[in-house]
Parts: sequence; C-alpha cells; structure tokens
Amino acid sequence: MTSLERGRVPSPRPVAAREIPLIDRVEEMKLLKEAVDRTIQGEGGLVFLYGEAGIGKTRLARELKAYAHLRGMQVLYGRCPALFRMDGVPPYILWREVVRDYLENSNPEQLYRVIGFYPAEVAKLVPELTQKLRTIPQSFPISPEQEQNRLFEAVSQFITNISREAPLLVILDDLQWTDPSSLLLLHYLARGVNKTPLLLLGAYPAPTLILTIP
Repeated sequence: MTSLERGRVPSPRPVAAREIPLIDRVEEMKLLKEAVDRTIQGEGGLVFLYGEAGIGKTRLARELKAYAHLRGMQVLYGRCPALFRMDGVPPYILWREVVRDYLENSNPEQLYRVIGFYPAEVAKLVPELTQKLRTIPQSFPISPEQEQNRLFEAVSQFITNISREAPLLVILDDLQWTDPSSLLLLHYLARGVNKTPLLLLGAYPAPTLILTIP
C-alpha cells in the first residue's frame, strides 16, 4: 500500500492523519487528481507520495502525468540518476534534471520569457542553458553567504515563471537518493506554491500503510 502526504518537506512520520481504506489506489489517485485540478485553478501545492519500494508509486506518478497532460498542464521530471547514487550526488541534482527536461522541449524565445532576473545562476546548474540563450548577463558580485539565496531565488523564479505560461506539475522521484541542497531548494520553492499554478510531487519509499493528509 502506498501513502500520500500533502505538506512541506519529506518526513517518515505522518502527522494529523486519518486512515482510509485503499482499494487499487483509487483514493490516492482521486486525491492526486484533485490536487491537479486545484493547481489549474491557481492554487498550487506540495504533495509527497511514499510507500514501500515496488508497490506502485511510479505507476501513480505516471498516471498523474497523463491526467495532467489531458488537463493541459506542463509536466517536468527530476530524479537522481543511478550513476550518482554510489559515487556521490552532485548538489542540486533534482533541479538540474528538471531544468534539463524543460530545455529539451523549449526554444530561445520561451527561455527568455521564463528565465527570470538571474540567468547566470541557472546556467551554473545547467551549462547547456548558455547554448540556447547564447548571451547571458553575469550576476553582480555578492558575498558567499548570499550566493545560495540568490541561486534559490533564480531557480524559484525560473520554475514559477514556467508555471505562469501554463499550469505546471513537477515530479521529483526517488527523493531518498537526492542531495541536501536539492531538498533545501524544494523547501524554498514550496513556501509560496499555494499562490501559483504549480504542483510539486515528491516520491520516496517509507514503511507506512496509511494515507496521510496533514
């Protein structure tokens, strides 16, 4: 059985939960579709789908992706590639993959509309961005202590601006493999997600048997 949590950051301990009988994932799929429908109306959210490995999280995410496409949403996907899981995970790997997913199907005109005020910061994560935009203005110097916040703001602007072009679902799979920086950036992006047409879905394994709705 899988579990689904709508909340802030991944946590293995459900809170304020109610137990619902689950039959063939019908209830979970219903709740996920409702989250998509709210996002299309402009009320985004953060949802965590978790359960034991091999019991249907990926299938649910795939079905939700298909439903989101039918509803006219964009869908971007990020996960930690297998080659990094044993040798060390680079910082921000989830968001590198999300940005690359967008780059594969976008043109320079679309990029200019969504890139935000700090394109050089996004290009630090994904150098391929430079190939599409060709000229990227450099960011003004700041202290090392402020660099992380500017990077967070740069990626947050980029993702949020994409969602304003059309409602956006971002699927972040296998969170258990990812790096702390990716999770911190997820937390930063999620702070104002309820005010934008952006739905963040994170998936990871956990030994729990209830559907949790904080």
